Amino acid sequence: MGYLLDTNIVSASLKQDVKINLKLQEISRLEIDNLISGITYY
Repeated sequence: MGYLLDTNIVSASLKQDVKINLKLQEISRLEIDNLISGITYY
């Protein structure tokens, strides 16, 4: 199972939001997939 990240979370991560990036790192350490949609990627 994984997380589908919405546009706001991806945007905050790209802007180096510390709280968001720490949570994403925590999820990665647990080997949980972080996914984004094609629309968010574009």
